[in-house]
Amino acid sequence: YWPSRNGVACWNNFNLQDWEEDFEGMHRRGYNTVRIFMIWPDFQPEEDQINHDHIRKLKLAIDCARDKSLWVIPTFFQGWMSGTNFDPKWRDGRNHIQDPSLRAAMIRLIQATCHQIADCSNLLAVDLANEINVICPDVTPSSLRAWTGELRSAIQTIIKDVLVTNGTADVPIQAESSWTHEDQDIDFICMHGYPMFWTPVPFTSLKSARSSQVFGATVAIAAADSRPVMRQEYGVAMGGDGPLVEGFVKTSSFASYLAGAHGFLYWCWRDFATSEAPYQDVPFESSMGYMDTSLKAKSWSKGYDYFKNFLLSHIGWQPIFDSVEILIPKRLKKLNKNADYG
Repeated sequence: YWPSRNGVACWNNFNLQDWEEDFEGMHRRGYNTVRIFMIWPDFQPEEDQINHDHIRKLKLAIDCARDKSLWVIPTFFQGWMSGTNFDPKWRDGRNHIQDPSLRAAMIRLIQATCHQIADCSNLLAVDLANEINVICPDVTPSSLRAWTGELRSAIQTIIKDVLVTNGTADVPIQAESSWTHEDQDIDFICMHGYPMFWTPVPFTSLKSARSSQVFGATVAIAAADSRPVMRQEYGVAMGGDGPLVEGFVKTSSFASYLAGAHGFLYWCWRDFATSEAPYQDVPFESSMGYMDTSLKAKSWSKGYDYFKNFLLSHIGWQPIFDSVEILIPKRLKKLNKNADYG
């Protein structure tokens, strides 16, 4: 979630009424969780400088969500967003994961923030970063374990019982990548994904079974790690409205649920009225909301509402599978003649 009027500039142009309006809308529509982001250079303008005023604004936003009966997942290191890298200039090319000096700076921001929000009663979890694997692909298993472990420890030393996760694009599954879910020292796995960006599988339409089932397939792979999986960010990635989007949203949500996902956060709540970065460069990013800019629900919202109402009426029920089978088409075997399929 970002406020519609200011988008990623919301901390420098903070208006609590914007947050109240949207959080009231979420509550009224029956939703219970919102994920918010700390633009890294806004909260840490210099390596040794923390913007405590912004952290106080963050707490106001979290408290505002509590007043609307919403759980919150704050995301610490928001550099990558909507096709744009907002990393601070002082990072100066250092590797996010492998450079010890950068890790020390990250922990500095974590500690300052956690001390401020530790008494917030509506923290569902804390998110280390947003798709940091997109802008920092160069990692090793040991550096990934160390980075997630040290940041998680810094958080849980101050906020004892909070769950820690890391919002990761589906690159660990959809392409060759040094990033893996199993090497991250986190409490549960978070996955992001959009069918239009799913490069290994050709999609002709959102009507394709490939499109609606791909999220379920990726959840099933991640769930094999034996930790809970949240489908933390997903959607169509191209805006639009109508029955096709409605059907895709509903079927892809159920596919993730039936594959074992424990939580669902759709991107995003509301269309953006601002034309600032990143929206002037990628204008389609402005129209992916469940609501339009006037807070009118789009027609496709019925698909997500249907899924939400199903979840609320089946609280505690989870599908149980005796086994999982993977279909390997003959065409794929022909393309991979040397592969051992067991």
